Amino acid sequence: MSVGSRLIEERKRLGMSQVAFYEACGVSKKAQFNFENDDNLPGGAYLIAAAELGVDVLYVLTGRRGTPSVAGPVLRDGEAELLEGYRALDARGRLSVKAFIAGVPSGGMSGQSNGGHVIQGSSNVVISHTAPTPIRRRAKVSEK
Repeated sequence: MSVGSRLIEERKRLGMSQVAFYEACGVSKKAQFNFENDDNLPGGAYLIAAAELGVDVLYVLTGRRGTPSVAGPVLRDGEAELLEGYRALDARGRLSVKAFIAGVPSGGMSGQSNGGHVIQGSSNVVISHTAPTPIRRRAKVSEK
């Protein structure tokens, strides 16, 4: 497998069209075509932009997948903010987040929920997902 074919594989893995990809990486349509067809190798500025999109650049160039210790994980769409908030929590807050994640069904939290979670830490961070609690009425006891 060539650099160009791995580049195509990574672009498709990210769900990006060729147009969206070359525009995000700051090159022309012809340059992208040449990279993907192995007519030219991409340069540093292009590879940096591609890495910021989530491309495993080590894989594109060498055929070996990057590991977190080598390439570092790529954070997307608000994940950096979530990680920053998590790191600001105390130990109790972190345990609450882990318990919350463990309790979320694999399909996510869409639709109605009968349960709720409140996550609090010493950093005044509160994440809440609660459903209304039904009111229970006591049965009347008749006196004889």
